[in-house]
Amino acid sequence: MNVRCVENKIVLSNAFMQLTLGTDGKAHSLVCLQTGEELLDTVHLMPLCSLTQERFYDNESKLMHTSRRTTLQSNSLCYADGRLIVGFEEVRYEAVITVEDKEQYFTFTLEKFLCPDTSFAGLYMPKPPVDEFCILQLPVCRKKQFSTWMNLVSDERTAVCLTTPDVLVRAESQQKEEHILLSAVAARSLRLQGATAALFADANETFLDRIDRFEKDYNLPLGVQSRRSEYINASVYWVHDADLQNIDEHIAYAKKCGFRLMLFYYTCFFREDGYFYNGDFDFKEDFPNGLADVCSMLDKVYAAGILPGFHFLQTHIGMKSRYMTPEADHRILHRQMLTLSKPVSASDTEIYTDQFCFDPDLPQNCRLLRIGRELISYTDVSQEYPYCFRGCTRGFNGTKAVAHEAGTAAGVVWVSEFGAMSVYADQRTDLPDEIADKIAAVYNQGFRFIYFDGSEGTNPPFENFIPLAQWRVYKKCNPAPLFCEGAAKGHFSWHMLSGGNAFDIFPTDIFKAMIDRYPLHEAPLMRQDRTRLNFGWWEFYADTQTDTLEYGTSRAAGFDCPATLRGNLQRFRTHPRMDDIAQMLSDWEDVRTRRLLTEEQKKALQQAQSEHILLKNSKNEYELTACERLQTKDKNISAFRFERGGKQCAVVWHNTGTGELLLAVSTDKLQYADTPDGVPIELAERDSKVVLPVAGRRYLATDLTEEELINSFNEPKITR
Repeated sequence: MNVRCVENKIVLSNAFMQLTLGTDGKAHSLVCLQTGEELLDTVHLMPLCSLTQERFYDNESKLMHTSRRTTLQSNSLCYADGRLIVGFEEVRYEAVITVEDKEQYFTFTLEKFLCPDTSFAGLYMPKPPVDEFCILQLPVCRKKQFSTWMNLVSDERTAVCLTTPDVLVRAESQQKEEHILLSAVAARSLRLQGATAALFADANETFLDRIDRFEKDYNLPLGVQSRRSEYINASVYWVHDADLQNIDEHIAYAKKCGFRLMLFYYTCFFREDGYFYNGDFDFKEDFPNGLADVCSMLDKVYAAGILPGFHFLQTHIGMKSRYMTPEADHRILHRQMLTLSKPVSASDTEIYTDQFCFDPDLPQNCRLLRIGRELISYTDVSQEYPYCFRGCTRGFNGTKAVAHEAGTAAGVVWVSEFGAMSVYADQRTDLPDEIADKIAAVYNQGFRFIYFDGSEGTNPPFENFIPLAQWRVYKKCNPAPLFCEGAAKGHFSWHMLSGGNAFDIFPTDIFKAMIDRYPLHEAPLMRQDRTRLNFGWWEFYADTQTDTLEYGTSRAAGFDCPATLRGNLQRFRTHPRMDDIAQMLSDWEDVRTRRLLTEEQKKALQQAQSEHILLKNSKNEYELTACERLQTKDKNISAFRFERGGKQCAVVWHNTGTGELLLAVSTDKLQYADTPDGVPIELAERDSKVVLPVAGRRYLATDLTEEELINSFNEPKITR
């Protein structure tokens, strides 16, 4: 690192950036040397660091100021021997920050605080009483793109990012009128000394190369590498009921639909009832040999050329699991800890505490106390002294009712909002590692990617504990996942969730509208995070039609994103249009795999409320064309109009079976075939109308005008 100290300025530079700091404690300039661009708002300078105290502690300041949470800004700065010595307004202690040049980025680490003996003379307390410390904050000029997940500001030329290699440090931002304030903040409750921030400035096109180096330097999950995987845009076949008896059929449908990835929900292997047994991970009777049977099933998946993934809930502890009955584990998460103010007998139905319950309005099935190994449900709480939990059911959930002495700790259990079938593991204990060991034992049998479900179920602060809960599992997985998805994320999750998130199920009647509202809206935002999302876990309903899923998968392909189809063998076997749907999905997966879409085609597919159809011509080449639904009187007939080769064309099929469609058109006016360039089907006429046999997807081409074709479908005659 090149360091120059001139005219009250400290200039730090390497091959990529030049950071200028002032002895006034402010950041004055950040220049990307690859593009020559100034990245900071140099009009509205900001202090480089800040610290937060819950109140003032040294005597004179305490007497002078109001007792309240106060943030103090840096107001002095000097540099010596690779360290910044930072002073602050109103306090007499300083912070020592180690600065390192990692060749492609800078790191800033809080080494220690310098506290003169006179600062807290006679006070026996942590010195200094810092509750939060902002290691670095920079007012970055606004640009075209801003990623809250990565803490990244960028445009076509330049990217600047403030991040951290530490899951317990917050990398965050504030959008202000003049600039975006990027910061990295450490908390005493998690980690102060040793907390590190990393600063990047580079040309936009090579920025991820710098992050790749950063991940390798700190032995982080390789998020850049996994985003460059050949499988990152591959859609997924999802199963919840696969076993040794039906796995061959699931594989057959996955192959039929062109999927290269198969995601196994943990219920395939383990006993479960909703989430009630989560955490036990006891093998079902269908897997009498446990891990050996899992391996046997995965061997079949690999033999079919498909990679398997593992989908689980790593934070949930089921209410019927061994962690909750017949004894409650003390390592579960509590919303609040209390102290008994009176002794409790084994039969008391009122329990008094020294503190009031600050969540009195929890749903009834979430009103749960733990005292020792006993669980106790309650119906009501008082909000005035004496504080009391009323209507208590002792020995709840099969635990044993026992007496408890006054002064005993009691906790309001954090019951999951998803059905109240589970609680959460306390991420400050070793219970999450115990669960992670069970999950990793299965993953390590041959799974290659992960879905972290239930990720929101952690302690606050969520931005730290959500990624920590994911990482506790991730780092036990061997080999490392090719990519991961998750139901929730924090800043550090970026290195793991290279697949971003997946949206949930949308019923057929609102499917297209929900695609527009959610994944289509989020996809460009995730691009700013250099990440793709999963356009959804799509249920296969009895009324699912080819155009339904083609709308979703084509919109996803426009953003180089995949989707997930939930395997439903019963519906697959009986759906009259399964062959057409499978062929359509297979064609789109082929387009994804071979990356055949042009940028112009992708832009067209990124538009909401625009329908497209992927055709295959006689040369086995794909043709992408816009289309629009034709209105028909019979809702069992679906038809979409498009233009091809100078002709008006339509694709037609019967939703539920077979039938005939009579159009007021003569046979010499159209051609009708099983494929766009197929051999024309010989058509009959009846009552001066052409008779179209309707079943699976068939294609017609005509010399009619657009208006004539539309009108012919508006008033067709249908017979069966």
